[in-house]
Amino acid sequence: MSFDDLKNIAAGWIKDWNKGKLKNKCQELAQDALDTRIENTELKDKNRQLQDQIRLLKGEKKKPKIKPVNSKDLNPPSKKPHKKKTRNSTLEIDEEIEIKFEGDLPEDAKRIGGRSIIIQDIIFKRRNIKFNIERFYSPSSEKTFEGSIPDEYKGSEFGPNLRNFITYEFYKNRVPHRKIIDMLSDIGTLVSKGTVCSILNKIPGHFQEELDAAKRAGIKKCSYVHIDETSAKINGINAYTFGTSNRYFTDFRTMFRKNKKSAKKALGTGSRASPIRFLITDDATNFKGLIKNHQLCWVHEIRKYKLEEVYKKIEFKTLDWVVKEWRALYGLMKRYVRGPTQELRSKIEMEFDRISMASTLVKPIDRQLRRTAKNKEKLLLFLKYPQLPLHNNQAELDIRERVIKRKISLQNRSRQGMEAWDLMLSIISTCRKLGVSFWKYLDDRTSTRGELPFLAQTIRSL
Repeated sequence: MSFDDLKNIAAGWIKDWNKGKLKNKCQELAQDALDTRIENTELKDKNRQLQDQIRLLKGEKKKPKIKPVNSKDLNPPSKKPHKKKTRNSTLEIDEEIEIKFEGDLPEDAKRIGGRSIIIQDIIFKRRNIKFNIERFYSPSSEKTFEGSIPDEYKGSEFGPNLRNFITYEFYKNRVPHRKIIDMLSDIGTLVSKGTVCSILNKIPGHFQEELDAAKRAGIKKCSYVHIDETSAKINGINAYTFGTSNRYFTDFRTMFRKNKKSAKKALGTGSRASPIRFLITDDATNFKGLIKNHQLCWVHEIRKYKLEEVYKKIEFKTLDWVVKEWRALYGLMKRYVRGPTQELRSKIEMEFDRISMASTLVKPIDRQLRRTAKNKEKLLLFLKYPQLPLHNNQAELDIRERVIKRKISLQNRSRQGMEAWDLMLSIISTCRKLGVSFWKYLDDRTSTRGELPFLAQTIRSL
């Protein structure tokens, strides 16, 4: 007799009999059988992990996990027809050329106007400038006088456009040092790897000041802030990059400790305490107790059940039922955020209590349900403040760029390089959110023209 059969028989007996030792015995047998299956499955999973570790120590690969074929993969949905968008109406025209007709025209030909076409092109070429500086010497004053080169060319043997190009390619386009050097070499510009590193790492201090100001303006503009973290390496030492953000700014800070103190430092804005009213995070312990009003991410909460791989093999139907119940409740919560009503609020609270206090006879799932119940206040804070998002997706999307950069370049060699990564990737993300071209931003700041407003001013104007 299978476990499912025993469980169903026990359920029938329990329904028909309210008293008696037989009822209790059947409950004990069903629970013991389930606990034994869970224990065996966990042991098999641990054994598989140990075998994988042995293979790695021997220099072999792990045993591959082959996923079952999904019928949806064999029959993909039909794609929607692509509609080409017209962009020429928004293009800036840099040059206009008149095209005259050349040739013989019939005698009755009359001019009927003309037509215009727009061709997009780019100029990418080397520009080596030789400054011949006039000099004078005064014997009476014993001084030398000479002409002054433009400010943007002072302090470096490489011009601002070249420095901006290297910065843009490395941070925005994720191009490694070697590829940048090869590209420049192909057009006749000679630059060493050390010089590229120096350009990328030595970021002027006004960039950090502008980011701090943008962060303060973003916090003032939007009452809530997201935070998340990911692993990092600095010259072989483990570290952690914290990303704080909302719809107006992104700020990355890398530290050597994954604790509450580091999280507090990431939330701060320089020497001034940040007036954050609401905090959106996952259920990580280092984010607890940072802000009084703390909304937990529902996507992470539901994911805790979906990640129970061991119990999928044992009680898939039970686990599937729990996940579907939470997803149905999540649908109600989205309706509430779009249009809050007292009726929906009461229904959401009742449904939360019903699901989180349900008994499935699967102890690991029941324990997770009780953990969810303990977080009720933080999970349902949005009922009191409907402007709060239900998830922490903003932080995850923002920090993904830092993760991709780590995968490409692996690590930083110095603290200076780490700070440069954090700063420039933060500014790139902030510019994207504000609709500011990062290339135009670099060009304006390095040329000191000041034509683009500061990022904080842009935030305040939105």
